[in-house]
Amino acid sequence: MCKAQVILETIKKTKGKGGMTALQIELANAQAEDYRDMKREITSIKSDMNAVKNDLSEVKRDLASVTGKLDLLIKQGENKPLLTIILELIKNKYFWLVVSLIVIGVYGLDLSGLKGLF
Repeated sequence: MCKAQVILETIKKTKGKGGMTALQIELANAQAEDYRDMKREITSIKSDMNAVKNDLSEVKRDLASVTGKLDLLIKQGENKPLLTIILELIKNKYFWLVVSLIVIGVYGLDLSGLKGLF
């Protein structure tokens, strides 16, 4: 019970009603009811605000996750020219010739079978 309601109840029980007319008591009673209604609404608004804060926290967390993924995609995009170079090398026949010679040299393969090619 709010303080205004407690005081109003005390005035109603007092002899002579504290010098208040019936109309003044009715007005005070209406103000106390309005205060209770307003308090209920404020409580509801606080609850809604807490829900909004929780939702905002989730949005921030999701945004941070998306930002991290976006940064990864940007880094991959920056590395793409190297990937393009590698793909072009794979398509080049001289690249495979050099790789073949390196493999032959490293493993010491017999080159006698290649004499007819040169």
